[in-house]
Amino acid sequence: MLGAFPGILREAKSNPTLGIDYLRKLGYNFIMNTVVISPKRVRKEGGVVILSLEEYKKLSLGAAPDYYLKGRAANKLDKLVGSGLKEYREGKTKVLKSLADFD
Repeated sequence: MLGAFPGILREAKSNPTLGIDYLRKLGYNFIMNTVVISPKRVRKEGGVVILSLEEYKKLSLGAAPDYYLKGRAANKLDKLVGSGLKEYREGKTKVLKSLADFD
């Protein structure tokens, strides 16, 4: 980026603060991260996609389908969840570290 603006380099050398301010006005980002992607992995995975965070969030929200229960199935599930929460509040539940602990 700096090679494209030789005048900025001269300014920055003579007055570093002035050069930095000028670069900021141009929108130059001083925080740069290097991302290294293996060409071998790209071939193996079939490509690379770069998305903005906002776009990724939109896509990920739509990735898992939503299921809505109606009628008898919804009422049955509501009762099951309600009784489970009641048992939890009353201390009738156990914390299991593994399914092997399940009685």
